[in-house]
Amino acid sequence: MSRFLIGLLRTRLAYAQVGALLPELSTQVAPGRVRAALSATLHDPDLELLYWSSSSDGYVDLDGQVCEPIAGPGRAVSAIEGESGPLAVMIIDKIALNEPELLQAVVAMARLALENERLHAEVRSQLLALRTSTARIVDAGQHARRRLERDLHDGAQQRLLALSMTLGRARVRANVQADAELANFLDRAAADLQEAITELRELARGIHPVLLTQEGLTSALRALAERAPLPVEVSAPERRFGETIESTAYFFVSEAVTNAARHSRATGVHVDLCVDGDELAVRVRDDGIGGLEEMGPAAGSGLVGMRDRVLAAGGRMKISSPVGGGTTLVARLPCA
Repeated sequence: MSRFLIGLLRTRLAYAQVGALLPELSTQVAPGRVRAALSATLHDPDLELLYWSSSSDGYVDLDGQVCEPIAGPGRAVSAIEGESGPLAVMIIDKIALNEPELLQAVVAMARLALENERLHAEVRSQLLALRTSTARIVDAGQHARRRLERDLHDGAQQRLLALSMTLGRARVRANVQADAELANFLDRAAADLQEAITELRELARGIHPVLLTQEGLTSALRALAERAPLPVEVSAPERRFGETIESTAYFFVSEAVTNAARHSRATGVHVDLCVDGDELAVRVRDDGIGGLEEMGPAAGSGLVGMRDRVLAAGGRMKISSPVGGGTTLVARLPCA
């Protein structure tokens, strides 16, 4: 009997508060406010709201995460229909089902605000889907780059090395036979072949440096600094990160160093990497003339590519390049 009386009291209080819903939800409502208003009106602090997402073909929460509307003990799922199909579901106390008129009145008052929140949840769901698909594309690109590097290393490069050894034996025989013209010809061929091998190694390293896979980001960046056409100092933690993050950070630094050498007239570059919370902060600073974004299409396209790569990995990028003040590029990448 006491449970019935408590339920009856709650119902009367709820009916009294339904009228207050309309003015409360008729103005601009912050995301999540509808759930709070419905919870207060129905005197159900555990009330949950899920929104129909056509892109996910199911229900999502306000952040766009797919959620199955499942009611626990003593709870019930109450569907809310919109003008063109499913709108949302409430997961509520079963007692509320005893007052269908009350639920209908509450839903009628809140329908417009629910539709607005559903659109918000739909957009969030689409953004999550886009980020997920982008991450898959980035991962697929990484695998393709590694495979191409491996094919070049194990295929074409090995064949060229074998040809170099064959040329070496031919040169020895030409010297034994005192054929100066043939020996000179073979010397030029060997030099051309060695140049081709060097270029192929650089190409493979540019596609995906094997050191990055084998030893990690810090070792790969130090090797990059040794090959750079200007002095590069590297400060980085001795730890591994995710494959996509390491690759993104490496090519971000590589492009920044290339820009410094080609466009900024810099005499040196400082590369600093540090873990800041759940992010890897990558900072590349040169002492050049600055004004990077004003240096023409070549530098501009490089910056666009860098930004796209960082964004695709879920990070963000910042540029500071005052004229005469050098250039600082910072990428912040998720590493948690």
